[in-house]
Amino acid sequence: MFSRYQEQFLRLLQDQLMIVEIWRWFTKDWKKNWQASLLVLDDVWNGNQPKWEEVWKTLVFGAQGSRILVTTRSKEVASTMRSEDQSLKQLQEDHCWKLFAKHAFRDDDTQPNQECREIGMKIVKKCKGLPLALKTMGSLLYNKSSVSEWETVFQSQIWEFS
Repeated sequence: MFSRYQEQFLRLLQDQLMIVEIWRWFTKDWKKNWQASLLVLDDVWNGNQPKWEEVWKTLVFGAQGSRILVTTRSKEVASTMRSEDQSLKQLQEDHCWKLFAKHAFRDDDTQPNQECREIGMKIVKKCKGLPLALKTMGSLLYNKSSVSEWETVFQSQIWEFS
């Protein structure tokens, strides 16, 4: 689906510390093969202004209609990207449960075990309204009917990172 150039570029993007190298490669090889596209840089943490300036200089030569979407949790990075602050709000509690349950149970006809449902509600609270966390945890628990499996996920140390 991706061209050889796009695959190379995407591999380089994985390491944000290589922004200058990406720029050098991009100006040399990709520009001549560029088509209108959407470039998504997700969860960017590198706010080094001079390095990003080099990238921006290159990207302005992209095909007409091309766009760049950058997501970050850092206001410094958002400022570096010269973008508007578009803060997303967390999901409401009832929407959280619906999203989690959609991925955890996937069958509207089946009612979850009451104990699993209670643990699930606690897990939903720990996800703090974040859709990706809700989908991930729900998918992780899909087809797990044992209360002990649900309890293990709820008590996991993974929550210490949130």
